[in-house]
Amino acid sequence: MKHTELPFVEKPYLSMYQNLAFPLGIVQANARRAGLDITPWLCGKYINCIYTDVWPDRRFSICTHDEWYQADAVFSMRSILLTPAFYQALQIDRMDLLKRMLDQGYYVCGTFNEQYIPGKSSYQHAYFPHGFLLFGYHDPDGYFSAAGYLSDGYFHSFRVSYADFWNAILTVRQEKCGFDFYRYRPDATFPLRVDIIRQELHDYLHSTSTVVQKQKRAKYGLCAVEAWKQYFCACMKENRMDLRYTKGLLEHKLLMHMRVQYLYAHGYLSDPEWVKEAQSVYRKMTQFHLIALKYTVQQRIRSTQFIELIDEALETEKAYLPKLLQELTERNEEQHDA
Repeated sequence: MKHTELPFVEKPYLSMYQNLAFPLGIVQANARRAGLDITPWLCGKYINCIYTDVWPDRRFSICTHDEWYQADAVFSMRSILLTPAFYQALQIDRMDLLKRMLDQGYYVCGTFNEQYIPGKSSYQHAYFPHGFLLFGYHDPDGYFSAAGYLSDGYFHSFRVSYADFWNAILTVRQEKCGFDFYRYRPDATFPLRVDIIRQELHDYLHSTSTVVQKQKRAKYGLCAVEAWKQYFCACMKENRMDLRYTKGLLEHKLLMHMRVQYLYAHGYLSDPEWVKEAQSVYRKMTQFHLIALKYTVQQRIRSTQFIELIDEALETEKAYLPKLLQELTERNEEQHDA
């Protein structure tokens, strides 16, 4: 009887979507264990944002590409995708396979039917295939350690029994059953990339995407936030509220504040007022998210309260971020001239 528990942070900096929280939770936990500061590296992440109606259940995101940091070589990855008959023919016990991969340091991702997972909104209610992350198992008590959103609307780590997990895997209505395995690389580094920060900030302010190819019918940067605002107002008229989006905007401004604070503290920026401006925007979005939480209970809040906070935050960014970007650009040109 064995057990394995890989490092994982239950409350990563980013959790608007669980597929974004999975990799960041792994990175934060492993870097912390190794005594590494990921803040410099994080400064170059989650700057631009995207809005698209192509994905009705995921219209707005603060991650435009590379969710698992493949460009940074943070993880080694392996995958398997077979029909149940092939697993049987190859004598592969799927539960045993997942445990063996966890023993080798691989985190496990895949899809299960949340109708069989206690604590999920769909439990014993409706068929709902959704992604999962496993970061451990415990044979003596018969459970996997998993992470994801639960019915309270928050991202958690939780335990799922072997029996429930197996039923959740078996009832996914797909021809093939696949798993992705990610192992954190002990030689991973987290450098500051000012060139990436400059490019991503440019794209955010100019509502474009030059780092990756633009998606059809997608809006980026400030225009993405404006499009999200219009969608948000439409939802309020129908008494609907998706807290993932308000949380995402809050997390975007948290990371922007961390970014500006770090760049100023390490001599890349000269004006302390920009740190205050970034903090002001973050506080407005904190207030915005708290009002949204209150709205889900009372539904008596005027949409103008939300819109005023968003507009004030965007106007602040439009005022200080271009000057910040200009200084980063000029410092880069000076270094090249030197």
